[in-house]
Amino acid sequence: MKKEILINTTEYETRVAILEDKRLVELQVERRDQDRMVGDIYKCRIKTVLPGMQAAFVDIGMEKAAYLHASDIGKIQASRFDADDGDEEEAPVEIIRKRRREGIEKVLKAGQEILVQVIKEPISTKGPRVASEISIPGRYLVLVPGDDHVRVSKRITNWSERRRLRKLATPCRPEGFGLIVRTEAEGADEKAFRDDIKRLQKIWTRLQKKAETLKAPALIHKESEVVVRMIRDILTDDTEQVLVDNREDYKKVINFARQVVPHLKNRVKLYRGNAPLFDMYNLEPEIDKMLNRKVWIKKGAYLIIDQTEAM
Repeated sequence: MKKEILINTTEYETRVAILEDKRLVELQVERRDQDRMVGDIYKCRIKTVLPGMQAAFVDIGMEKAAYLHASDIGKIQASRFDADDGDEEEAPVEIIRKRRREGIEKVLKAGQEILVQVIKEPISTKGPRVASEISIPGRYLVLVPGDDHVRVSKRITNWSERRRLRKLATPCRPEGFGLIVRTEAEGADEKAFRDDIKRLQKIWTRLQKKAETLKAPALIHKESEVVVRMIRDILTDDTEQVLVDNREDYKKVINFARQVVPHLKNRVKLYRGNAPLFDMYNLEPEIDKMLNRKVWIKKGAYLIIDQTEAM
């Protein structure tokens, strides 16, 4: 299978298209006027605790308060990384946790300052949804401060490889941190794990120092932009090439590739053609069909997709 990644940047948006055998299989879009929040970490202040709802509203510095449900307190967001589950343990005071079946009013109080991470974008009249557990994703691993478990991505289905990765990650786990082994870690060695952990611990150290100096509410850590996330999450050995049509984004991609996947950096290329990159691959008609409210599938059936509010 021939896998290619195309990155198109305009004044208004950045689009990342993933192709398999010249066929569009995934599209990621990041618009300049729509700031992505999932993964961002804030130092917040508890505004209101509602025992009846088992939820709290927290001030992260936006017009709309963020929503923190009891189920997201002390809960590692393993689902973001398709990881298996584990038991809850105690954690540092700045990362709030609660015991099973313990009411939210026993854990949080108005005016309290804690760290939270956005797990769901705001929509319409609702603010973002947040969790009190922090997770910092890397190339092969996710670092979870205040945890002590090693989890493996559910997408790794080979049991011998799962056992190997867990065995490999366990001695690498730093004291006071948990680890989630990501799908990209298949075939990785101990050196790759230790390099990833070292980089993630530096991010956590900077994050902690920033949290100590800034007053709540404040943004402590911003999730990487789409071109960097692409290199971190999507670029693998089976990728034939990455084509970037913007020189600034090309520099970002090549610099990040040198850090996390140096053996793949030569597959990143600056597109210099006269025709628009997506037109060269005839992607615009496919994108129009993909983004249509009515999506046709084989044998005459179709799906209607609408965005609605939900908790």
